Amino acid sequence: MLNKKRLYITAIIVLVLGLSAYFLLIEFNLFSEKIKCHRITNRAFLSELNSDEGEYQERQLYVSDRWVRQNMSRDVAVIYDSVTDGVMYVNYEKEEYAVLDLDSIEKKVSSVSGMFGEFESGLEKTDETKRIGRWNTRIYKLSLNAIQFKMKVDLYVAEDIRLPEVYDTFQVKWKAFQGLFKNLTDELLKIKGYPVKSEGKMFFAENYKLVRNDVIEYSRQDVSKSLFEIPGDFREVPFNIFMLRDDNNRGKINN
Repeated sequence: MLNKKRLYITAIIVLVLGLSAYFLLIEFNLFSEKIKCHRITNRAFLSELNSDEGEYQERQLYVSDRWVRQNMSRDVAVIYDSVTDGVMYVNYEKEEYAVLDLDSIEKKVSSVSGMFGEFESGLEKTDETKRIGRWNTRIYKLSLNAIQFKMKVDLYVAEDIRLPEVYDTFQVKWKAFQGLFKNLTDELLKIKGYPVKSEGKMFFAENYKLVRNDVIEYSRQDVSKSLFEIPGDFREVPFNIFMLRDDNNRGKINN
């Protein structure tokens, strides 16, 4: 009788442990197909001239051979699928998504950015090199000029970081949002490698600011395919440009 009780207890424990393991696998998408990708975390920093305090934003970028995912904030991501050639907005907090009509967006953004007048840009590849973290980088000098906007930035490019071609395609698609800054993408597409650091000055609205961007994490890893998919229970909504606001992704920092 005692042995039967032990057998029942053992069976119950095994069942409970098995169910727990099963639900953990579902919770963490461990059943999902794995995709090899590049994962990059960028930290952008903006401050007043001659100030040690400013504002920063962190964004994660995932690039596989097929997909690109750009996290705009903790809850918002933009996903590009090179097979369908579609760009999707996803809000995980509101459990909704939108298909981006890039032609319509480009017209609206361009009409607003027209107030800045003509825009000029330039990119110079120098012979200067510098060690940034674990990367040997080549320095590029980028300049952007318009009537009410100017920026000069040094880019430190790790030429041995080569992202799949789908990332260039995604950047071309993303030009729809850039309006005045379309030329910036055209210049950056000339670079072979990835900027792991940039720093310079920006003049806007009669005020100079310091701008800086740092890659604080780079890795090659396997991630769940679900990272690039729309959850089946999310509802589709019309897209508007304000959905990409990333106020909940900002922070204060002392330089």
